[in-house]
Order: sequence, then structure tokens, then C-alpha cells
Amino acid sequence: MLFAGCRLLALGKPIQTLQHFTPVFRSLSATVKSKPKLLLQNLRQFATKNKLPFEVDSNVSRDVLLFTFRNDKHFKMMTVFGVVNFVVWTYIGIFAFRMLKDAPVTPPKKGESLPWYQRINLGSNTYRNGITLICFAMGYLILTYTMLVPMRTVQTLALLKGGKKVGLRTYGPFAKTFSFVIPIEHISAMQARTSAGRIVSLKVKNRWFFFMMDKKGQFHNTQLFDYVVGLRRF
Repeated sequence: MLFAGCRLLALGKPIQTLQHFTPVFRSLSATVKSKPKLLLQNLRQFATKNKLPFEVDSNVSRDVLLFTFRNDKHFKMMTVFGVVNFVVWTYIGIFAFRMLKDAPVTPPKKGESLPWYQRINLGSNTYRNGITLICFAMGYLILTYTMLVPMRTVQTLALLKGGKKVGLRTYGPFAKTFSFVIPIEHISAMQARTSAGRIVSLKVKNRWFFFMMDKKGQFHNTQLFDYVVGLRRF
């Protein structure tokens, strides 16, 4: 009898505990039925406050600047250099096409041989057209390079309000700027911010070539950059 009484006393404690929490469970159930949105908001706030150490909240309430790189003079001079070279090489090509005349090589005397440069007739159609095309190609390639590099160099990078999109601004010809708004899932970093080298390449879906971030620039929020932009997604 004594043993049975002890067992009843031991079972009585959890029963009393359950009876104590029953009103709490009933109140929680009523809240779920009447105000489900309020409960979800409270749960989200609780989840936000209890993040793991390596997690970063990217749902920002305002635009956050992540990176800036200022070198306006350099890119302006680069474009001027490309335009000047294009004009010079075009002039050389036109000059070569107009001024090189067909002058047949005089055959050497018997027993003599001409040096190789004297055997070339630069005025023939083959050489004249070839020199002209090479000059035009050189000017065009230099101009294209000096235009393309600024257009793929990142000037500023910012995480926009809400944390779903990134604002990207690049240089352009004569240090002008171009701006893009890109969803986060469409951008992928080819190198880590802390990797060797002076460039961090960013690949953006549906755009040719890479966007380049010069490490000489300033990273304003390294933790947010590494968590949001500095990931290799594809």
C-alpha cells in the first residue's frame, strides 16, 4: 500500500504541471485561430533575433553601399587614347591604300640575287590591301578595348532596399556611367574578395563578358558583401 501511494504521488506532479499549462495552451490555440498573422510576425521576429553566428540579415530597410571605386581620370584618358589611335591607324590605312603604287621588281642580273625586302612589291594589290586592312583592324581593336573595359569596370555596388536586388553602376566612354538593377540570384562572383589578384570578376546572367571589381576600391560592408554578392551561384 505504501508503494502504491508513492506511485500516485509521483504521478500527481506531472498531472498538476499539465493542469497548470492547460490555460496557456488554450490561449495559444485561440490566438492561432483568431490572429494567425500576428503569430507569424512574432515567430519571424523571434527567428530574426536568434540567428546563427555565420548568418547575415540581408533584408535591409534601406539601400546599403557595398563597394566604390573612383578613377574617373584614368578611364577618361583611356577613351581619348582609343579614339586618337583609331584616327591615326585609319589615316595610315587610307594613306597606304592611296600612295602605294604598283612597282614591279626589276629582275636581278645573271648570277646575282636580290635581298628579300627588294623582292617585295608593296604596291601590288595583295600587299596594299593587306596593309590597309591591318591598319583598320588595329585602330578598331584598340578603340573597342578602350570602350569595353570602362563599361565592365564597377564604380559602385549597392544592396537595394529589401535585399532582393543589387544596384550596379559602371563606367562608360569618357568617364560617363551606366546603371543596372540586377536580382541577386542573377549575379555570381568568380573569385572571393580575399583571393589573390587585384580583380574580383562578377558574372551576370544575360550579359556578355564579366564585370570587374578592382580591389583598389573600398569595400564598405565586407560581411554583407561576402554573404550576398561574393557567392559563386553558377
